[in-house]
Amino acid sequence: MDSSTTINVFLFTDYKQFLKSYIDGRKNSRGLSKKMADAAQCQPSYLSQALHSKVQLTPDQAMGIAQFIQMDPDEREYFLILVDWARAHRPELKKLLHDKIKGIQNQQSDLSKKLQRPPPKNMEHLVKYYSSWVYAYVHVLTSIPEYQSVDAISKKIFMTIDETFQVLSFLESVSLVRREGTRWVYTSVELHVDAKSPLIANHHNNWRSESVKDSQFHDQENSVHFTGVYSVSKSDFPVLKELILATIKSLNSQALASGTEDLIVFCCDYFKKTK
Repeated sequence: MDSSTTINVFLFTDYKQFLKSYIDGRKNSRGLSKKMADAAQCQPSYLSQALHSKVQLTPDQAMGIAQFIQMDPDEREYFLILVDWARAHRPELKKLLHDKIKGIQNQQSDLSKKLQRPPPKNMEHLVKYYSSWVYAYVHVLTSIPEYQSVDAISKKIFMTIDETFQVLSFLESVSLVRREGTRWVYTSVELHVDAKSPLIANHHNNWRSESVKDSQFHDQENSVHFTGVYSVSKSDFPVLKELILATIKSLNSQALASGTEDLIVFCCDYFKKTK
């Protein structure tokens, strides 16, 4: 989609609301409606009716607008499904399209796709890796030149030499690190557990426990610990969720492009309290 707008089409189930938000969100929207109507090959007055009455755009008109907005293939397909859903009359078709819309929204909120990480291959390796925060910690430490020896890692993590060697040997066995003489070097191989994995609770609990320990030191210079409880509108819940996901994606990209001098931990939770 046009990079000059931050409106995310996947947050909407009403294509008219999306288009109105798109227009309203432009810094310079003068003449935009006419350009959009030209792209849809209709009169500006007809487009206005379509956005503010029961009049619906045709699929051809919607395609013209999608191309004008410069949607990518996934966004364009979703947008056209929204138009089909709005135009449909038979309850069976409405339900079919609604289910498809919800399925696409769920896919878009999947961090595995957003971060483009490969699916796990060996469950036994995953079980061990996510059984303790130590494995991930040592794994990432090996990306920092200062901590690519058994002795340096042992002192950093307060483990014995033998214990550290065992952790490194496991990481080497699953290709997460490689040995170069006396150095243990981080590889580009990554492990990732999706949200439906039974191991995800272990992973979250491991690092949140460490986060609680860190908060007890009150190191305001190097740490940020925040917990907030709010009441919000139902319509704002998915908007805030998308904002968080976008922030995570941005943080992930920045961290991957950064240097390898310090190890940081980022924990994030956003949920509706139902029990």
